[in-house]
Amino acid sequence: MKRVFSGLIAVLMILTAFASCGGGEISEIILIDKTKTVTVGKTYTIQYTVNPSNSKETLLWSSSDEEVATVENGTVKALKAGETEITVMSSKGISAVCNLTVKDVDITKVEINPSSDTIKSGNTTKLDVTLYPATANGQNVKWSSSDPSVATVSQTGLVTGQKAGTVEITATTDGGKSGSAVIKVTSKKKSKTKSSSTTYVYYTPRQIADNYSGDFVFYDSSYRRLSSGEVAVLSYDDTQRAINEIYARNGNIFSSSKWSAYFSRYSWYYPRKKISQSDCNSIEQYNLNLLIKHRNSL
Repeated sequence: MKRVFSGLIAVLMILTAFASCGGGEISEIILIDKTKTVTVGKTYTIQYTVNPSNSKETLLWSSSDEEVATVENGTVKALKAGETEITVMSSKGISAVCNLTVKDVDITKVEINPSSDTIKSGNTTKLDVTLYPATANGQNVKWSSSDPSVATVSQTGLVTGQKAGTVEITATTDGGKSGSAVIKVTSKKKSKTKSSSTTYVYYTPRQIADNYSGDFVFYDSSYRRLSSGEVAVLSYDDTQRAINEIYARNGNIFSSSKWSAYFSRYSWYYPRKKISQSDCNSIEQYNLNLLIKHRNSL
């Protein structure tokens, strides 16, 4: 009898040892970080433990917002700024959640190009902004002028000289980082009164553009097709000015006193006749159609 009892004890011990080798069902999942903040573009591996520690049960991972971050086998990839819940779950429904915050890359420097320029009153210059590091994204930039009476700036970085003086043009990100450029505005010399006996030298649109490039939104729109991208950033007023510049270079007589007075300030402008779109070359007609379509959408 003792021999039988001893045999049963041995079998029970073997079965217990065999069960422990394979682990059991997960009763608890413990995350090391229940909240975590990472930067866009970075990856993060979630650290965790399970009870029992030797369980071989499969874990399932998911993200509540895969546009913000994705997760695979516990490794998270941050995609864009926002918040999401990373959930890990056992096959029997035991789960744990990490509240993940994804933030934009911190901008360390804002650079304006060119950093300085000189224009005449009534003329314009285009400033471009570069954010560092290059991986920084999702940041809006707001433009401002230290003295709008000297020069104004649009939210696309187009500076217009108003009167003689020096002004600082600043671009500031949502995060508060900024960069600036110094713009000097000089007075436009008054043109001499033209007598009726004056013999005018008429220039082609390209000659005007090449010699007075600073006077235009798009100085080369008479011989280069504009792209949709560079037109899309223009305001309504800048778009209308770009349209009228094409006509003005061809010597159009404007029926609007506003535009007639505007272009009369320039020495290259000699109104000769009423110009229609069909009088323009094929590139000008293409650009006019592109600009008019954008203006009508605003």
